[in-house]
Amino acid sequence: YQETTGVYVGTNLTFQGFVMTNSFTAAHSTIAFIKDFASDYSSFTTTSVALTPGAFSITLATSADAGHHIQFGFQTTGVNVWFTDTAPFGNAVITTIPTPGALCLLGLGGLVATRRRRA
Repeated sequence: YQETTGVYVGTNLTFQGFVMTNSFTAAHSTIAFIKDFASDYSSFTTTSVALTPGAFSITLATSADAGHHIQFGFQTTGVNVWFTDTAPFGNAVITTIPTPGALCLLGLGGLVATRRRRA
């Protein structure tokens, strides 16, 4: 996640991206979030969305208090796993939202891959 203090206060902050894949098993879940913490971290407001394939966009109206800490990023929760044993539990691939031209290229690439498999 990213954290700033006094930067995005008093705004409608939007966090968006594109989930290429999310293969996490039922043992884990992953979200995109925005959190607005009080200056002493004693309280916060938040918004989040589960990461499913495709575009996501969340917006939070942040407090105008200049001392507030704003975080945005991703959170994965679930069973504890050694870093050497993560492969069977899946992963998520997230990127910026592709431009319309890039989406056409992704679609064309999928079409070519499908035709090669049939040949």
